[in-house]
Amino acid sequence: MERRIFCFGDSNTYGYDPREPLGGRYPADARWPELLSAATGAQVTNAGKNGRKILTSPRAWQMLDNRIRAAGTQDGLIVMLGTNDVLTGYLPAARDIAEKMEAMLTHLRAVWLELPVLLLAPPPVAVPDGELAQVSRQLAREYAALARRMDLAFADAGAWGLPLAFDGVHLTPEGHRRLARALAPLLPEIFWPEEEPLCRLSMPD
Repeated sequence: MERRIFCFGDSNTYGYDPREPLGGRYPADARWPELLSAATGAQVTNAGKNGRKILTSPRAWQMLDNRIRAAGTQDGLIVMLGTNDVLTGYLPAARDIAEKMEAMLTHLRAVWLELPVLLLAPPPVAVPDGELAQVSRQLAREYAALARRMDLAFADAGAWGLPLAFDGVHLTPEGHRRLARALAPLLPEIFWPEEEPLCRLSMPD
């Protein structure tokens, strides 16, 4: 049976390419959700969107529910959000951002009772504003604590040395590749631990 994973995130899930003058997108073979699909054999939905923040309203949560439902029965949900909440907030605090994430995840857990969730802390930004960069680094600690409280799987993308583009925000193609490589062996452990692995656990050439 084919496994299905739903990846919900911002431009670093969508695959935004900052090298393009008007903002483009990396090809499918250079985006981490699609690379994750190739590495594991799972069907992975890339539900990334440029500029997306953590969803905070019931209406937005309902739209996410509809998107998940339209993608079919899922074996797992990967959420990587928070970067835009750091960059576009006024003197944001990592704890406040984590509280928004907690509200969104609480809704998801209530609606999708049997759907395992992997909360993925985004890679910290490397921007000139030192305060924003610090908040970005603190986010992983807050997300880890949140995951423990909610009994969710957690991983810190910032721990994997993912290279960022010249803007200090967006992953390079190599960053996408490293992220997919780091996530691939985690999927069967988190999303289908009781069964024989169906994935190849190897990156395509």
